[in-house]
Amino acid sequence: MGRGASRLLGITTLLAYVSTITAGTLAFLVGTGILSKIVSSVGGHAENPEEALVSGFFSIGITPIMGVMSALVTAFMLGLGMAALQNKSLYQVTKDFQGIIEKVIQGVIIPLLPIHIAGIFANMTYAGEVARIMQVFGVVFAIIIITHMLMILSQYTIAGAVTGRNPFTALRNMIPAYFTAIGTQSSAATIPVTLRSAKKNNVSNEVADFAVPLCATIHLSGSTITLTMCAIAVMLMSGITPHSVPCSPLF
Repeated sequence: MGRGASRLLGITTLLAYVSTITAGTLAFLVGTGILSKIVSSVGGHAENPEEALVSGFFSIGITPIMGVMSALVTAFMLGLGMAALQNKSLYQVTKDFQGIIEKVIQGVIIPLLPIHIAGIFANMTYAGEVARIMQVFGVVFAIIIITHMLMILSQYTIAGAVTGRNPFTALRNMIPAYFTAIGTQSSAATIPVTLRSAKKNNVSNEVADFAVPLCATIHLSGSTITLTMCAIAVMLMSGITPHSVPCSPLF
């Protein structure tokens, strides 16, 4: 992106966080307004399936190299530094590392993900809570998808108005990325598909390579909607009524 990278980074970060906060607020309002009626209609208290966890034959613990915030700051520093220095050596290293990560996601993580999900369902079945949990969260998931669609339509409508492009054509090109995101529940695992779909919408390679991996980390509208509504559903099933709390003053 050259010397314009810092300006583009600032604008992208601002839009990402405003969108994420908006999505979280929408999810809280929808969750507290609708989910309480759904959970109360099912009734009862569900036990935590993790308490009946079936131990595996072995486990592999991988300690993160660094925390999320440390990784984010390091990525910003390296990216802006490479843009300022205009040196291609470190840039080529990062491009090769990007290729390695994409191959690991496509060749290892995505193929093994169904086995992981099957294990989660087997664990819920062993705990005897699968029927109650699926009864509640089947409806919750449907509401989450509808809320996703409303958020996505508003985002693409605004983007289409700014760029002069047809938002529905752009949405159609992004369908593979959205279904991959639903299936994997991971923004990082969806990055390669998102990149291909974004470039189908005539987004330049430079902007797509810059924005997609960045927004997979900081633009979390979908995750915010999903986590907020699932948290509200779990609270309601545990007998806790969620409510907004006034923010305390900083000083």
